Amino acid sequence: PMNIIEIIPISRSTKLETLSYFTSENPPVGAIVDVPLRSKVIHGIVAAVRSAASMKADLKTAPFSLKKIEKVKARNFLSGSLIAAAREEADYAGATLGATLKAMVHESIFAEADKLEIVPSSKSLVPSREKNDLVLSTKDSGLIYVLQGDDDDRYGAYRSMIRQEFAQKKSLLFLAPTVEEAGYLKSVLEKGIEKYIFIIHQGMTAKKICETWNKAVEEKHPIVMIATGAFMIFARTDLDSIIIERENMRGWKHTRRPYLDLRHAIETYTKKSGLKLYIGDLALRIETSRRQDQGNIEAGVLFKVRSVSSARDSVIDMKQYKGGTSFRILSESVENLIKKTREENAEMIIIAARKGLAPSTICGDCHTIVVCKNCGAPVVLHESKSVKGANGTEISSDVPTYFLCHHCGERRSTEEYCKNCGSWKLGTVGIGIDLVKKKIADLFPGIKIFQLDSDSTPTPKKIR
Repeated sequence: PMNIIEIIPISRSTKLETLSYFTSENPPVGAIVDVPLRSKVIHGIVAAVRSAASMKADLKTAPFSLKKIEKVKARNFLSGSLIAAAREEADYAGATLGATLKAMVHESIFAEADKLEIVPSSKSLVPSREKNDLVLSTKDSGLIYVLQGDDDDRYGAYRSMIRQEFAQKKSLLFLAPTVEEAGYLKSVLEKGIEKYIFIIHQGMTAKKICETWNKAVEEKHPIVMIATGAFMIFARTDLDSIIIERENMRGWKHTRRPYLDLRHAIETYTKKSGLKLYIGDLALRIETSRRQDQGNIEAGVLFKVRSVSSARDSVIDMKQYKGGTSFRILSESVENLIKKTREENAEMIIIAARKGLAPSTICGDCHTIVVCKNCGAPVVLHESKSVKGANGTEISSDVPTYFLCHHCGERRSTEEYCKNCGSWKLGTVGIGIDLVKKKIADLFPGIKIFQLDSDSTPTPKKIR
């Protein structure tokens, strides 16, 4: 009998959630198939199967003809947990389920699906009654723990965790953001367990990925699998924990649609799978630390979570010093900090956001901004620097200040009027690093100040 199957295309090139094909086979929901799409053959997931006889009327009136599927590659391949997680991530990212799955699972997994050893999932997939989609028939579960500490402390905790999990006949999956991080993690964890630690990543050939995957699944002893994020689907019956290592690195985010954050996807997947998730780094992301502070995630029993810094932040509203005689470049608290630093013979760093004396100059009458004559960008007011003559004496410039365009490099005198209204009433707006240095030098005579920016500190190219 002929069947009509609804396929979730694993592709970014279509905006449709499902496509319809026909076949004489009866693949189960969740099977991986190869199907034609335009001039290509792509991978797809079976979302629903219907008898062609029950859809005869619809098929006759359809404005298009159905194509036949190329091949059923693997039955019962994707776990219900992964599909449910991908569905949630697709809704979160505003993308199709197929495009999300393509971002979450590496292409080699779909391409070699018929060659990989797959562990049957205890969580079943069922077609949704509301739409042609797959849903998970179980509820979310899973616990999340965090680890923040130096590399040596963190790797020591990982080794302790491996020993404890092995004693309980449990396997672990470590996920890293890059191939390099995955390789380094394996090198620091493999001592003593060389036979039971494996690594897979996108830098390997499809053949090597298959060999390593199958060997790891077939190994009777508990194992440690180290992989990059797109291999989160790896599973064994004794797998109990997933560890996201270096969670603060940029490598977790996709730079193309659907712009998926694999950290979020992995967390969703572990919840759906009922697995424990550990998140570790030298310094956790701000959002991760805040979630721990709020009690949404907690520190692992084997892990010690400690603050990387004891520094405190304070915000000072400078509007109270705005305008007239009350204007100040430095607040009273900053001046007190500088004074205290000087008395204690210590050091401090002051960061200014702009170069020069002032980032903008405007007309006091018509409020027109003074701009570059070449490119039209706002010019920055700079103070002329003294230079050393042939005999070593300092020679001061005849012009105390000048306008400089940081976009094209145009430099000109400040002795000019407003090009819009002809007014000579030009005033500066904003505070630059040169003005901050000048103010500190005036308030604290003799204090040592080192200015570090591209103007005062030449690059090696400029030195040559």
